[in-house]
Amino acid sequence: MSAFGLTYAMYVAIVGGTLILVDPPPEATTATSAQNAWLFSVGRNDPDKKPVGENGFLSVEYRPAQEIGWRFKPAYALGVSVDGAAYVTAAVRKDYRLGPVQITPYIGPALYQSKLGRFESKELLQFRTGFDVFVPLTNKLSFGLGFYHMSNANITNKSAGLDITRVSLQYRY
Repeated sequence: MSAFGLTYAMYVAIVGGTLILVDPPPEATTATSAQNAWLFSVGRNDPDKKPVGENGFLSVEYRPAQEIGWRFKPAYALGVSVDGAAYVTAAVRKDYRLGPVQITPYIGPALYQSKLGRFESKELLQFRTGFDVFVPLTNKLSFGLGFYHMSNANITNKSAGLDITRVSLQYRY
């Protein structure tokens, strides 16, 4: 990966370092961040990196409000591409606030297959690392832009190698 001129290791270090070293300030736990949320997104893979997913990825995520320790919150996602790739993931995240803007970095393992119905054990375990930036539209609805990278850090030669840029709607309840 070389999105934004970063290697995958540098990208993971930035996102992971933020999650581990930077705690959201107490005022970041406002009423909106204390709500559960569903996230619906559509994104596109960088076609120069990998042809799978270039026609689009659709994903749905559940982001519970409860903390699971060290101010981490969970995130669960399911995504499918128009050309047959699919993933399911569980991640840890933190929600940061800059005025009304919410910034959410996350990282976690993912189960991935580039073609549905064709099980490939060497590509099954991947890691999904990303961030989203949300702007509120109403008290319950936010618009977001995000990016995530999914790969297996070249553990095997079957890395997903996805660089997904996406737009999202987040519904809090």
